[in-house]
Parts: sequence; structure tokens; C-alpha cells
Amino acid sequence: MPELPEVEVIRRGLVPVLVGRRFLGVKVGDKRLRQQSSPQALRRWLPGRRLQGLRRRGKYLLFDLEGGVTLLIHLGMTGRLLAGAPPSPPLPHVHLVFHLEGGLDLFFQDTRRFGQVLVFPPGVDPPPLAQVGAEPFSRQVTPAWLAQQARGRSRPIKNFLLDARILAGIGNIYACEILLAAGLHPATPVGRLTLTDWGRVLTETRRI
Repeated sequence: MPELPEVEVIRRGLVPVLVGRRFLGVKVGDKRLRQQSSPQALRRWLPGRRLQGLRRRGKYLLFDLEGGVTLLIHLGMTGRLLAGAPPSPPLPHVHLVFHLEGGLDLFFQDTRRFGQVLVFPPGVDPPPLAQVGAEPFSRQVTPAWLAQQARGRSRPIKNFLLDARILAGIGNIYACEILLAAGLHPATPVGRLTLTDWGRVLTETRRI
């Protein structure tokens, strides 16, 4: 599954290619993703609107369109976003194709179909984001803040790091690498960590 660093790399790669272009249409495949807006909703809210920005929140990509419309995409386990001219032969496992100005297409390819593609009209905050915790690089996240979130808890530190309601975007592989670098066993109860321990966890989270 793409984790926060991979999703951020994808975002940075797409920004110079997509931002400023207008959506012209969308082609929806026969097989639905795990969560997907209806073809009618996608065709109502996307065509004719220019992409003004592309943000990331946790593992979600947020396409900000003219008029306050938001297109939310989560890559799930095997999702990929590919931008370019229509290939020949066609790519396999492509479930949505977004047509943009200049002959550019954005393909959503997902072998296992665990991804999410949802469109939200103006004034509607995407509900999935309500469950997303703090960004690891935000000023809010400090060793003291982490210690406060862990206060009174006995859960293992690895489970704590994987809880996207606390910290956004950390998956299994990165949690293991963070704890190894910080010198902490994954099963260590969070209530036993000192402020120094949390400092190492945060340092390694941001480094890795």
C-alpha cells in the first residue's frame, strides 16, 4: 500500500502536469472501486472545471477544482495514477480515465480495486478526512503532544503509530523502520515511553 511518502511523491509529480488544466470529461469502467462516486455525480461536477490545486492529507489526494468542488482519491492497496496521452494498447485494470485539456488523460489503475474516488460538491467537507489525524510534519506534533496523546494508554507503540486518527499516513513498513531507528520494541506500551523516547520517535518519523 502506498504510504505517506509515496503519496506525497505522486502529488509533487502530478502538480506541474495537472494544475491549471480544465477537466473535459470522465470515462468510468464497469467494475467499481471499493468506494466510488456514481458516474452521474462525476460527470456532473468535474467537466468544465479547472484544477486549481492538488493537496495531500494523510494518504488522501485532494484535487481542488473551480467553484469549490473537491475530488478525493485514495490509492488503496494497488492504485496508481498515470498522466499522459492514451496508450496503445490500453492499460489493464484502468477503472477511471479523466480527460483534461491539451489531450492529457489521467488514468486510475487499480488491480485489486481497493481504491477510492469520490467527488464532493461545493460546501461539503469530505467525510473521510474527519478520521485523519495530525500530519507528522505539522507544528502541532511535538514530543510533548505525542506523550499527551499516549497518556493513560497501554497499547503497543507500533499500534499507536499505525492509528491514522492520531498520526496521518504511517503504515506498517514505516512504523517498523521508525521504531528500529528509535531503538524501541514495537510491543512497548506507549504509557512507558519518556519524553526523550517520544523525541526519538518524532525525529525518526520525520527523517524516514
